[in-house]
Amino acid sequence: MVDNRATGLTHEHHITGRKEARQYGSIAQLLRHPAVQYARVVREQAPQDHMLSLGIARLNALRQDDPSAAGLVVASSITHAEDIAQQLESAGHDVCLVTSQEPSAHARLAEFRGATTPWIVSVGMVSEGVNLPRLRVCCYLSHVRTEQFLDRCWAVLCVARAMGMPPAIFMR
Repeated sequence: MVDNRATGLTHEHHITGRKEARQYGSIAQLLRHPAVQYARVVREQAPQDHMLSLGIARLNALRQDDPSAAGLVVASSITHAEDIAQQLESAGHDVCLVTSQEPSAHARLAEFRGATTPWIVSVGMVSEGVNLPRLRVCCYLSHVRTEQFLDRCWAVLCVARAMGMPPAIFMR
């Protein structure tokens, strides 16, 4: 798990209209602020860029020893997944985009399993029961915060650990 110990928020005060800036010691503290909604935070570009840069750096380091290691980005919608895939591709990364609207989604998952493509971006298509043992990094950028959904994502990453592979990193 990754948390940001120096999270800042700049917003307009709801009464005075003045801009206010505050610092928070964790993402959990930030989310207690009445003006902050988790779903909006994960869609903001700066936090998304930060989490992706951490994931990219970690995956690049892991791929030095294991070129087949891969990362999963869990998006909040198909449009969000397409945006993230485009962002990764613009940064020079090969990406497998898998959404429920694609008739060949399951075939793409099977293809990704045996490929060396570094990133897979999905909206709920990669969860418990999907066997992708090369996954080592997860950037969880979805607005879904249920324990069940998070556990399903975590289970996919634990497959590699059970097989004696390097430990997974889970980010949200």
